[in-house]
Amino acid sequence: TDLPAVEIGQTVCFVSTTAATIIIDPNASDGIILEGGTRLTDGNTIENTSAAADDYVCLIGDSAAGWRTMGVKGTWADGGAT
Repeated sequence: TDLPAVEIGQTVCFVSTTAATIIIDPNASDGIILEGGTRLTDGNTIENTSAAADDYVCLIGDSAAGWRTMGVKGTWADGGAT
């Protein structure tokens, strides 16, 4: 799933309705800050490695350069570059 270009204050949430992996892909110039504060390299995806039904992640536009997780269920990790 592609994220739109980051806009400060914009929020988006993704929910898995089945036991499937979700991959969230930001713009090449946007990073994602995972729960716990780890900032991923610009353009790196995140994915729910637990791949369980009802996993979710909510992101907020934190700055002109990135998104920050503001709520998660399941295990979300760096999926690397696309």
